[in-house]
Amino acid sequence: MKKLLIATIIVVAISFTYLDLSFAVCVEGPADTFTCNTNPPNPDLNGVQSDTINDVTVNILAGAEINTQGQPGNLDAVQTTNGNDNITITGGTLRAEASGVQSGNQSDNITVIDSLVSSLERAIESGNQDDVVMVTGSVVTSLSNDGIETANQSDQVTIIDSVITGGGGFFAVDTGNQDDTITLGTGAVLNGGIDCGSQFDTLIFAMDVPEEALLFLSSELAAANPAGDSITINEIFYEWINCEVIVNQLVGVRVVRPVPTLSEWGLIAMAGILGIAGLLYVARRKGISAA
Repeated sequence: MKKLLIATIIVVAISFTYLDLSFAVCVEGPADTFTCNTNPPNPDLNGVQSDTINDVTVNILAGAEINTQGQPGNLDAVQTTNGNDNITITGGTLRAEASGVQSGNQSDNITVIDSLVSSLERAIESGNQDDVVMVTGSVVTSLSNDGIETANQSDQVTIIDSVITGGGGFFAVDTGNQDDTITLGTGAVLNGGIDCGSQFDTLIFAMDVPEEALLFLSSELAAANPAGDSITINEIFYEWINCEVIVNQLVGVRVVRPVPTLSEWGLIAMAGILGIAGLLYVARRKGISAA
């Protein structure tokens, strides 16, 4: 009886162990919420494929990784369909055979913070209705399409301290029809231009610039053609087409240049040089006195 009890406990323990390992990094929870964490297996090879649920919330936590590259089905890393979806990636990594993030129709919020999104197709793609895309402190790369693409209706795209790359000659940012707003903050780097699309679109430059360059850059923006032009700010090149309004929200900041300092080895070397110079000076003085 005792041996049977021990065997049963071992079997149950092994069963729970395999059950725990069978959970993917992305797990569906209550209220149509998907949470991706660092539980094994990490990376998750299937991602979040929500084809039938509306109003989905997806949270990809720090250290979590999704990688659908090479998997059958040409999978997106995160895909949602209809409903008002909220997708937040904080310190995560998405690598996709298709799109990194593809949200469906209705009004969606896509927030990418301190993360990496790399895909064969569009890295971030939102559907119809009024979508909000915020990228900060991240690297977003498409290998063969737009870096960020939004579809119809009025969308808002904000980029701060991030590198957005469109591959194969495509745009870094491409917004669709209706009245869209694209805001570029400090540290926004675009490998590829901006296509504002049709209707009435606004391109906002809202980065910090050196105080002494503010007047010149402001005059450059005032003279720029919204329909198609370019400018270099903080040594970063920006170009755009099909916009209707350019808004200047540049902020002049005083650049404090640090006073050069010597390292410890530099101080030691300088002390040695000064010591040698001192000895030479003393020897020279003695020579003069003896003469």
